[in-house]
Amino acid sequence: MVDFLQYVCSNDVDKAVGTIIHTGMQNHRGGYENDCSVIRLAENRYFMIGPTAQQTRSYAWLKDHLPPDGSVVLSDVTSMYTAINVIGPKAQELLSELTDAPLGKQDFTHMTCKEINVGQASGIKAMRLTHSGEDGWILYIPSEVLQYLYYRLLLIINFRCS
Repeated sequence: MVDFLQYVCSNDVDKAVGTIIHTGMQNHRGGYENDCSVIRLAENRYFMIGPTAQQTRSYAWLKDHLPPDGSVVLSDVTSMYTAINVIGPKAQELLSELTDAPLGKQDFTHMTCKEINVGQASGIKAMRLTHSGEDGWILYIPSEVLQYLYYRLLLIINFRCS
């Protein structure tokens, strides 16, 4: 897997587990095929996020470039997750009301991903990554617990604003 991603990605993806690498993927003419973030979940397992509008195209392009020996398996897990951004000056305070995971900048650095429990929901991929300039997280939430987690976040926000 690492060799395949090193071949198709512009940036070095052979980083520590939990690291998020923002990268592009170019075609043989140097044109952009995909602008994405690649998250190393395990030694030989990655999670890729990219623009929603490019999901089908990116998957097809990656599939067309898989090694012929079957050493890399590609799975589209888009429908298994929903992303919610928790961003802004109170993001850490808000999220800390729902998780026991350490969220301080020394424990959870920028451009890293950790699997955390949020409320009663487990398996949340929390990424300290935002595209807004503010600190915060993108939470990739398994679809089956999304509604629960969304309402928990809304309850906390509404309570704070009332």
